[in-house]
Amino acid sequence: MALDTTSAEAVILYRTGDSTANTTAPGLVAPHEGWDYEGNWGGFLGTAIAPHFFISATHMGQAGGKVFTAT
Repeated sequence: MALDTTSAEAVILYRTGDSTANTTAPGLVAPHEGWDYEGNWGGFLGTAIAPHFFISATHMGQAGGKVFTAT
């Protein structure tokens, strides 16, 4: 039996049936709604949670020397 695995990105929106909900970042009218804390680090999407820490949905190992880039 051969298994083929692929990766996929997803966001789970709780209690909404609207498929267009939360798909674009807000403009300057509503800054700091969370979108400005999302970014890439070593090719992975992460969320800043403190000045020197962020979380992601995957284990990235020790990736020192990389720069967190806001998306």
